[in-house]
Amino acid sequence: MNMTPTPSRPERKATLRLGQRELNYITLFVALIVIAGVLWGGYRGFMSFKAQRDIVIAQENLHTLYSAMLLYSKDFDGRLPKADHWTDAILGYLSASSSRPGGREAFLHGPADNGEVGYAFNTYASEYNFEPSGSFTQKSDTDTQSSIDPDRTVLLIEKPNAPPNATVSIPPINNVNDQAILYKALSFPHNTGDPENAKTVILYLSGRIDVVTRRDMRPQ
Repeated sequence: MNMTPTPSRPERKATLRLGQRELNYITLFVALIVIAGVLWGGYRGFMSFKAQRDIVIAQENLHTLYSAMLLYSKDFDGRLPKADHWTDAILGYLSASSSRPGGREAFLHGPADNGEVGYAFNTYASEYNFEPSGSFTQKSDTDTQSSIDPDRTVLLIEKPNAPPNATVSIPPINNVNDQAILYKALSFPHNTGDPENAKTVILYLSGRIDVVTRRDMRPQ
């Protein structure tokens, strides 16, 4: 008897078959990821641009405030105003074009990543005098003088929502302890999306204006 062998049935491999609905979902999901990435990149780019613009405004404001303080000092025997009413004292020495929004008071505050910043006056600079040599001294009630280095002494710093005549106490930066006091007083209101590289702007008694990051200013 001739038996014809039955041909073996080919082995079937498991395959994943996606319907049109599933493919549509996957396509939509991928598209959403791409769109989210583009939007996030655009947002970060905008915030970086905004931070740079805000820093430029802060530099211009601090330069203008310093110029006003110099004009004030010329009328008051070389002295800067008292810390507790410094904005009131120099307001009359500020000038702004009629087209500037907010007028001369606009120099007393500026934009930040979140809201607005004002400026705080260092009490160590209250009623200090410029000497012909360029050093900076203060006369106490007993006519004693305490010399400081104007390039190491802060005059104004940025403070979120600081009111008029805001003050802060920061000694001349001569050692790591002084640096720690300065670091604690700073707020770094720009580029806050990158905490280590968040920035602030500082005005010194010498007129120097520094843009610094949190990493720069952290005491070593």
